[in-house]
Amino acid sequence: MIADLNDALQDPFAGSNYDVCICGAGVAGITLALKLSKRLNVLLLEGGGFDYSSESQSVYQGENVGDDYVDPSIGRLRFLGGASNHWGGDCRPLDSYDFQPKAYLPDSGWPIQASDLKPYLKPAETMLELSHDDPWVEPSGPLQERLDASPSFQSINFKVSPPTRFGTRYRSELEQRSNISCYLNASVLDLQLSEDPSSLDHFRVRNYAGKEFQAKARIFVLATGGIENPRLLLNSDRQVPGGVGNQNQLVGRYFMDHLFCDPAEFIFEDAFSEYVDSNPFGDSFKGRLRQHICENQWIRDVIDDLRERDIDCLSSVRNFFSPSLELLEAERVLNFNVRMRVRTPGHGELTDGRIIMSSEQAPNPLSRIMLGDDLDQFGMRRVKLDWKVSALDIETIRRGIIRFGEAFARLELGRIKMTDWLLTDEIAARVRPVHHHMGTTRMGESPREGVVDSTQKVFGTKNLYVAGSSVFTTGGHANPTLTIVQMTLRLADHINSVV
Repeated sequence: MIADLNDALQDPFAGSNYDVCICGAGVAGITLALKLSKRLNVLLLEGGGFDYSSESQSVYQGENVGDDYVDPSIGRLRFLGGASNHWGGDCRPLDSYDFQPKAYLPDSGWPIQASDLKPYLKPAETMLELSHDDPWVEPSGPLQERLDASPSFQSINFKVSPPTRFGTRYRSELEQRSNISCYLNASVLDLQLSEDPSSLDHFRVRNYAGKEFQAKARIFVLATGGIENPRLLLNSDRQVPGGVGNQNQLVGRYFMDHLFCDPAEFIFEDAFSEYVDSNPFGDSFKGRLRQHICENQWIRDVIDDLRERDIDCLSSVRNFFSPSLELLEAERVLNFNVRMRVRTPGHGELTDGRIIMSSEQAPNPLSRIMLGDDLDQFGMRRVKLDWKVSALDIETIRRGIIRFGEAFARLELGRIKMTDWLLTDEIAARVRPVHHHMGTTRMGESPREGVVDSTQKVFGTKNLYVAGSSVFTTGGHANPTLTIVQMTLRLADHINSVV
């Protein structure tokens, strides 16, 4: 069942007996509701409606006081389906290496391993409409065979979702499931504790008409994303100074994103240039981006960014390469991937294409989500983002592209030409975030290390959980959506075991 809380004449939650109440109907929230509703009674609360509205989206506005970042409302969508309404669809699981602690990287290491998520890989692929047959290793080809001969890099593959728009794809299931009550335009304002301060009693909920309600359940889950999850915890400070789950001042800290830049161009050796002409993936990337723009014409910043990068003049060799474990350990850098985009002939350029790089950020407690003094229309304090790009983040980009260039030349593929800014201070202004908000309610072994435990339950509480990439301890180089779904399916199994 899906209903609009704006239309409620009476309290729709009065007398209800919900097992689980989920705040947020994006990728994590919808996945969790569908999985749990097979045996539990679920209340799913979405702050927006079926479609985008400026009234709902304005709740996400905030300020940035750190390194250069866009307004916190950019990159997030506050209506049914959440950020899946504009994601690109690239999917890849985290590597085993991503979960391991590194001696040179403080605050690294998860309390779970990749093996804990492996049973949920194929179910997650199904949720995201991915092929089970496509490999995670790039199919053999001339470029792959050459670079696979390098001890420094390996070819990898990203599977591509249609992409799945969760609010559209799973709307009928949400409507038809008798054990799901999904309310739109239902904004959670506060987390109210019971007489036992370790137990949550209800969510305080308001519609846009100003009516307030109490949503009660046995288990509560925050699934509103890497910025809004900490915002809700920090705003819930009426009963607990500093906010729920913030006894060690960790809520909102360790904010991470993936860093994106195009630090080099390349020229193929003449003997290898024939590969460009036979590339079977030539226009796939370009066509997918055009579809993305048509579906979201109001996202002007995306359009402007594509124009600045002259995407229409490029096609994609769908080849991704990631560093070997040996290279990461030897260089003491973060995980990253590089992608080669071959330039379409006839544009008068002196190079054959660009190298695109995406890398993780080091976990940094000084990079954080805080609350500002401005209030939204519900009286909640808005977000104040203090994003930090560290020296290690920058060195990963520099050393990573240099090592890739060395391997490229050593294997006689061609040469790369680094941009003028790569080895200068200008690099900080050239690196862009990609709106993968992670780490702000991180998973840890103890309350001194994280906000949630290995089951994603908030430390110090009995019945409050967090879903989504805010619980990531580190980010890896892969897009987070597939891992979010894997972890959410694992969370559903845990909740089923305790309710």
